[in-house]
Amino acid sequence: MIQGLLGGTLDYAELGASGYAKVYLEDPKAVEPILTTVQTDGSTGYHSVMVARKDSGIKSLEDMKGKKLGFADPDSTSGYLVPAVTLPKAINASVEEFFGETGFGGGHENLVLEVVKGTFDAGTTWASGVGEFSDGYTSGNLHKMVEKGILDMDDLVELWKSPLIPNGPVVVRTSMDADMKNKFKTFMMEMPEADPECFAAIQGGDYKATPK
Repeated sequence: MIQGLLGGTLDYAELGASGYAKVYLEDPKAVEPILTTVQTDGSTGYHSVMVARKDSGIKSLEDMKGKKLGFADPDSTSGYLVPAVTLPKAINASVEEFFGETGFGGGHENLVLEVVKGTFDAGTTWASGVGEFSDGYTSGNLHKMVEKGILDMDDLVELWKSPLIPNGPVVVRTSMDADMKNKFKTFMMEMPEADPECFAAIQGGDYKATPK
């Protein structure tokens, strides 16, 4: 997605904070942020959450000492970068010292599936942190997987939740026609009320859209 935005083959995308920063550092004129999302409780952020199989016997972050931890993707804000920075404070050690092994799952959805399969003892993905864990929260990767019918939250337990991560922006190509930018922005702003089912499907749960 980052390469598509930089190469001009994508017209719009929704990015995490680090994804947007990476695009901006490569080419500050490549994209223009126009919107962000707000959780149903009014918060403008989300969380990285670490989950494990419920039947694994792992019930807390401390139980992961010496175990295998999976990250979603090296370019993911919530799936790798935030955990890599904030976990050491929670475990009072470096990631390398505390966990027996780490690896990448090849994206958020696949990472959770690999945890369910037992490839990793636990893994990090993203969630709103709002609502019930049993629903996969109100939005995020877990919620999307529940909605698709490929994940049963009864199979998982949450071990850790990061501090709030600021929501990333919805961006459009800077070179896009100004009239098209305005039409697209209006379309996205109206979608939560005009077609809430479609908006929830796009966003992976319940959100509101707000201008940047």
